[in-house]
Amino acid sequence: MEPVKEVLANELNRSHDLIDVVSGKFYFHNTPIENAAQILTQGIASNVFAERAELKGYKRLRYSRDEFVYLTREIKAYDNQPYMSFVVDLENPTMKARFVGKDKELPHEQIKLRFRIPPDLLLGMVARGHDNNAISQQAKELETTMKRLNLNIPVYDKWGNLLWPQRMSHEEIVEELRRKNEVQ
Repeated sequence: MEPVKEVLANELNRSHDLIDVVSGKFYFHNTPIENAAQILTQGIASNVFAERAELKGYKRLRYSRDEFVYLTREIKAYDNQPYMSFVVDLENPTMKARFVGKDKELPHEQIKLRFRIPPDLLLGMVARGHDNNAISQQAKELETTMKRLNLNIPVYDKWGNLLWPQRMSHEEIVEELRRKNEVQ
């Protein structure tokens, strides 16, 4: 197996902790939901990385330039397409090493990271939509994708409620995280 593809294969399964996605601690990669399976298996790749690694089925990102991947503090949609967000923690040493800086050329402030965010560093996904029905539909699509890929990455809504693999309100998540911090 080629080195890049071997690394990709080894990154796929990891347990995920409960997080508070609306705490302001995390960054988000906002993308059309149709990219979810690709990102869950290959990570969030810059166009340069994807071309060099010959990532299977990779769709060139129109908003990605050069070797950078962009993240924002906002859970945001850019078009009327069904968008979702991947949650990333920049406190991770791998992410700190890839950090480049802020990009003020884009319409809303974003930060740049070099090359790629591997799938094992994705902490969760956020289903978004104009109403609860659209969010519920997105969550079901993401659940189906993860079951097909044999993955178990949590899905939240834009208000911080956990939708999958179990249901939990944002308040319950905050309380659970508070309890965990008291024990440590």
